[in-house]
Formats: sequence, structure tokens, C-alpha cells
Amino acid sequence: MMKKNFKKLKQFEANLEALNEHKDLFMQQMANDLAAMFLAEVKKRTPVGKGTFEVVGKIKRGKNKGKPKLKKISQGGSLRKSWYIVKAIKHRDYYIASIFNPMEYAAYVENGHRQKVGRYVPILGKRLKANFVEGHHMMKLSAELVEQEGYAYVQQRFYEFLRRHLYG
Repeated sequence: MMKKNFKKLKQFEANLEALNEHKDLFMQQMANDLAAMFLAEVKKRTPVGKGTFEVVGKIKRGKNKGKPKLKKISQGGSLRKSWYIVKAIKHRDYYIASIFNPMEYAAYVENGHRQKVGRYVPILGKRLKANFVEGHHMMKLSAELVEQEGYAYVQQRFYEFLRRHLYG
């Protein structure tokens, strides 16, 4: 009669159970990492305005005499600074991480917008010249990049996860 040693098989079974226990944490971490990757890209692509100005009078002397005198109220970059992530949560069998920008004009910067030609905008001190302002598509382009690069990133991290849990 032959003696069988199942010690390694028992160890492998224990490793598989540990792998199963940690899979949800791994998947949540991957969703958060991809969201962070997306956030970094979308922030880079978000345009920064010149700031907000207020008309405080008219210029009295020089070549700009009679033009509105502007006072800077705030720096530009409000749209860029407003991006934030909501951490990944489990919904049925998948994880959802959300990226938001609460600025009311974010969609217009993303997709573009129509405007009335000839309308005077006091804050700019100019009349509008273009019928349509093209969007910057910062979210669309960032999503495409994360889709391309994210697959390789998740695959590499998954192999590391398997190695760590199956082979110690």
C-alpha cells in the first residue's frame, strides 16, 4: 500500500479560499485606481480660463481711453479644481466609481455650445463672433485613453494578485 501526501493540495486549496476572500477588495481597488487614472487625465485636459473680472469704471487716459476698466475677482481654473471622485461601490457583480464636476458649465465646455452672434458680453467686454463654440472633449478623450491603457494595468495587477495569493 502506497502512502499519499496531500499537504500541497491542502495548501493550494487554502490559497484558493484566501483568493476568493480578497477578490472583492481587489476589484474595488482596481475600480478606484482606474477612476484615479481617469481623474488625472481629465484634469490635465480641462482648459483653464483667464479668470473672472468686474467692470469698475472706464479708463480715463491713454490709448484705451473710454474702454471698461476691469478688476480681477478670481483666478481661472475653477473647472479644473472642481473634479472629484466618489469611491467605488459594489452594485450586483461589478464596482462603480464615479467622477463628477459640479460646475454648471462643465457640460458646455465638454460638448461645445451655441451662442448668439453679435450679443455683447459685459464680462468679456466683447461681442460674440462665432455661432458655435467647439467642445474640448476632455472626458471623452480621457475615457478613451483609460480604456486603452487600463486593460494592461489591470491585467498586470491581476497577475500580481494571483501570484501573491496562490504561490505565497
